[in-house]
Amino acid sequence: MAINKTAAGTFVVDFRDQSGKRIRKTFPTYKRASDYDKEAVAQVSRGDFILPSKDTVKDIAEKWHARKKATGTYRFSTLQNWRTHIDKYIVPTLGYLAIQQVGVEAVESAAAEWARMTSVNTANKTLTTLTAIFKLAQRYGPIQGRANVAELAERLKVSNEEDEDEEVRPEQVYSEEELQTLVGATAPGSLERAMVMVPALTGLRIGEVLGLTWPAVDFKANKIYVRLNLVDEPKKRAAGNFAHLNRRAAGGRRTYRKNWRMNLSFGSSNARAVNMTWYSRP
Repeated sequence: MAINKTAAGTFVVDFRDQSGKRIRKTFPTYKRASDYDKEAVAQVSRGDFILPSKDTVKDIAEKWHARKKATGTYRFSTLQNWRTHIDKYIVPTLGYLAIQQVGVEAVESAAAEWARMTSVNTANKTLTTLTAIFKLAQRYGPIQGRANVAELAERLKVSNEEDEDEEVRPEQVYSEEELQTLVGATAPGSLERAMVMVPALTGLRIGEVLGLTWPAVDFKANKIYVRLNLVDEPKKRAAGNFAHLNRRAAGGRRTYRKNWRMNLSFGSSNARAVNMTWYSRP
């Protein structure tokens, strides 16, 4: 290796990496060139020298997400969750940093900021996504042979590790008056009204609502049979733990069915039965 001074007064580190490729890098001072030269010599001798890259965290994140999407094996909801992690949390805090320059401290600081923006659980899930993104850079990109700093970053402490559900804050839930206004803004007997009333007055998850068919609705017994989840994997419900279908929700679906003579309701298929209840704010 050699450090050569140029006519412009800068210093060029000139060497070959472990594969024999010639590398030249210019620095404004001799000290910076010398420091880089020493580090490069050590890396080449270990066989793990990596050419400096301008690839940012955002660049690698987009490549990672595109590869996942291209496989065609992931649920739409899973891809959307990863998309949210990237767009809402990872890119705003770390996205424009060169991925080679990101350290554990920067990742942990970002995670703390995510927890302030949302929940600790979501922040940790975003850290898991970031870890997978860095693994791609380890396999094919600019941090081959280097540690995965997202994997090394300490996870945030969850107040109740037994509860995997996201905490729902009161301000995130419609009040009874707001819900009445929302229902009133839809036409009687319309799909829109049914789509508002059923999840609001039964507690069904959106994927379960989208998977409903008319045979799944038992008006006589006031039960809804959950046979399909079109968004997420169904979460376990206690066997035999059910409540009655709310009268208002049942009435809305009856009116909707009179206006829409078709076999399907919001979706299709078959499976598991459960009775729902009306969840309201205290």
